Amino acid sequence: MSQVCNWLTVFSCMRGTPKYKLQQQIHPGRPGHFDAVIVWKGKENKKSNSGGLAYDVILKPAAGDLPRPSSPPKDKGLTHEDIVRKLQEAEERRLSMEAEKLAPIAKMRERAQEAIERSQQENEEFSRATQEKLRRSMEVNKENRDAQIQALQTRLREHLLKVEETCRKSEEMTKELEERIKQNLEQKSENRQAQIDAMVQKLKEH
Repeated sequence: MSQVCNWLTVFSCMRGTPKYKLQQQIHPGRPGHFDAVIVWKGKENKKSNSGGLAYDVILKPAAGDLPRPSSPPKDKGLTHEDIVRKLQEAEERRLSMEAEKLAPIAKMRERAQEAIERSQQENEEFSRATQEKLRRSMEVNKENRDAQIQALQTRLREHLLKVEETCRKSEEMTKELEERIKQNLEQKSENRQAQIDAMVQKLKEH
C-alpha cells in the first residue's frame, strides 16, 4: 500500500495540481486502509505539462477483513478411557488373528468328518448292493448258494474291517485335532491374560 501511495505522489507531481481535490475514503473497520484504482488517459485537447501523464485515481473502501488463519488443533493427551479402548481394540485384533490361525485346523476337522460320513455312506451302498447281488445270485443258482454266500460274507467282513479301521483312524485324528485346538486355545488365553495383567500393572505404576 505504501508503494501505491508513493506512485500517487509521483504522478501528482508530474501532472501538477489536480483539478479536483481527492479525498481518501477510509474504511471504518480498518483505519488507514483503502483500495486505489488508477485509470490512465491519453492526451487531452487542452495544454498539459510536457512529459506529463493524465490519470484519474478512484478510491474505494477496502475489501472485507482477511480471514484469520485457523489455529491448529490442540493435541490432547491419552486418557484412561483411551488406553482401555486401545487395549480392547488390540485384544480384538489378537482374537481375530487367532481365529484366522485356527481356521485351517477347523477345516481339517471338517474334512475328516466329511471323510467319515462319506465312508459310512459308501459302506451302506456297498452293503445294499451286496445284498441285492446275493439275492439275485441265490435265485439264479441255488446249488452254489452256500459258496457264494460264504464268498460274499468274506468280502463283507473284509470291507467292514476296512471301514472300521478307517473310522478308528478318523476318530483318532478328530480327537487329536480337538486336543490340539484345546491346547492352543488354552495357551493363547494364558498369554492374553498375562499380557493384560502386565498392561494393567504398568497402568497402575503410572
